[in-house]
Amino acid sequence: MRRNGPRHGSSLLTAQRMAALKRLTPYLVTFLAVTVLLLAGFIRAQDAESNRTAASVVPPSVGSSAVLRDRPSPPGPSAAPRAVDPGAPTTTATGPEPTAVRPPATAAKRAPRIIAWIRDLGLTGGGGSYQEAFVAELSWGQCAELLRDVESASREEVDHTTRDLYRAAAQACLAAFHGKRALWPAADAAVEQLSGRSAALDCIDRSVYELTRALVRIHRSDPDAVLRRGRADEADGPDCPRLRSVEPGSGPAAGGYEVRLVGEHLPDPAVVHFGEVTRTVRTSGGRFAVVTVPPMGKYKGVSVWIEGWPYEVMHSPTFSYDPPADGTGQSHGP
Repeated sequence: MRRNGPRHGSSLLTAQRMAALKRLTPYLVTFLAVTVLLLAGFIRAQDAESNRTAASVVPPSVGSSAVLRDRPSPPGPSAAPRAVDPGAPTTTATGPEPTAVRPPATAAKRAPRIIAWIRDLGLTGGGGSYQEAFVAELSWGQCAELLRDVESASREEVDHTTRDLYRAAAQACLAAFHGKRALWPAADAAVEQLSGRSAALDCIDRSVYELTRALVRIHRSDPDAVLRRGRADEADGPDCPRLRSVEPGSGPAAGGYEVRLVGEHLPDPAVVHFGEVTRTVRTSGGRFAVVTVPPMGKYKGVSVWIEGWPYEVMHSPTFSYDPPADGTGQSHGP
């Protein structure tokens, strides 16, 4: 009779092992998955580090020390080989540490330089002169219109010096504030030509010349300067003696009483033209003066102007005489 004991025991052991293996299988799968994830993360980190290192290295330029180090030395005494001790340790030359690429520096934006402009004198008609129109256009910053009007002005009515002066002023204005930089050489040359004639200019034209010369000098010293016209309330010049008002503006025809004159840039003493009468008076602070009114002459209304004002009676205040109260030529006091 055959014995089944050992075979039965072996089958039982195998079944136990299989049951144990089944119980361990989920743990083994989890372990393998974690291992794979860790290995993938390590590989990615190595790749990222390699990319950063490659990006931070600057390749040597042609002619740099890094390139020249690998070129053979030219023949000659200095290139003769030296004896090397076989037992001595060999050394390898190392180049400079790689440097990171830096973005180019951005040039700082320059602040504009403010130019005190010529002020508006209020010459809005009446005189009818070309100079009057030219200086008004310049004070308003109408430089293109000024250049056009200068070129088209009548040769008989505008002298050579006035034409050269306002043409140069328009050219410098356009070059400085309107991007017409090609006009700088013409303005520069004109300023040099006018320098010998500036002493003969009146106070208005002299201010125009000084302004034009200032613009040209700034461009000579700093061609890249950024210029900007100043505000109207900060305008400067012309420094012409000028009367603005007579206070009071009327009085008895007999005269003999005092009135107050208000102006600007008044010299001391000053010569005052009161109608057809001329009087010399003292001034105060360049702005005030007191004058005795002369008797009425042929005209009831007269202009009052200061010696040195280029337009004389034009753009000057007036004074009106009151008619005699009784028709006898006598009048009452003020």
